[in-house]
Amino acid sequence: ADVVYRMAHLGNVAEDIRADIGSTLLAELRAMGPLQQTEEIDGNARAVELTKSLPGDYSDLVMERIESTDVEFAAELKAKLFVFDDLGALDARSMQRLLREVDSKDLMVALKGAQQFVQDAMLAAMSTRAAEMLRDDMDAMAPVRIVDVEAAQGAILEVAFRLEAEGVLALPRGGSDDVV
Repeated sequence: ADVVYRMAHLGNVAEDIRADIGSTLLAELRAMGPLQQTEEIDGNARAVELTKSLPGDYSDLVMERIESTDVEFAAELKAKLFVFDDLGALDARSMQRLLREVDSKDLMVALKGAQQFVQDAMLAAMSTRAAEMLRDDMDAMAPVRIVDVEAAQGAILEVAFRLEAEGVLALPRGGSDDVV
């Protein structure tokens, strides 16, 4: 957890300290042999990538520890760990359970701005008639602001997280805890 947290919080460092660290590291690297090309990394993106690759239990433990240290960063990381498009990977039964709990207006607005594969997955979990009605309603809708789409998708994700916490459904995540 500490490694993930520190990677994500690489920030501003005083110039003299940065220079000292840089020269010390350079001396150490030269002593090790030929230098390899380096690249700048996005600490938050690396933290998300690392946490996503962990099995569920470890990922949960990392998130708990980060949350005990920095609630704001934990919320930011959680929002990036599982996004609306990830719902497209839910199995049919879980998708149906989620859709029963979701407000129909939120669903319509969220799907209006969703990628096609997510729309297809959600519509496939509905009855033919309900899916057709939703498609018709979406087609008849006026253009929707992105901020409204994101809010509706966020509301649906909140329902998904609640259902996961209740043990009702398992959200698809990285690692080896996939469900069969």
